[in-house]
Amino acid sequence: MSNFRQETGSAIQVRLVARSLGEAARGYHSSDLTKAMEACARRCLWERASYLLLLTSSSGLRMQIVSWNAVISACQKKKQWQQASRLLACMRIKLIAPDVISF
Repeated sequence: MSNFRQETGSAIQVRLVARSLGEAARGYHSSDLTKAMEACARRCLWERASYLLLLTSSSGLRMQIVSWNAVISACQKKKQWQQASRLLACMRIKLIAPDVISF
């Protein structure tokens, strides 16, 4: 029973953190966040780039294809194919059409 409580508590904490991060992202312009994602991608920091994309998605900002491509590129450089595939699936859900660079 305590494991269930711990897992439930952790899930609630994750949601609270995601919500607060989403609120924090509202103070930034999408071009600033795109530049940050591109900088992470150049350094092959796929986890940070993915995190920034999650942050912007939870804030309600609609990121351009260049942002998605930067994060997918970072994943590909580090051979994180499953994450890159998940991002492509998310793009389709959000009605963002992948382009040649996305693949």
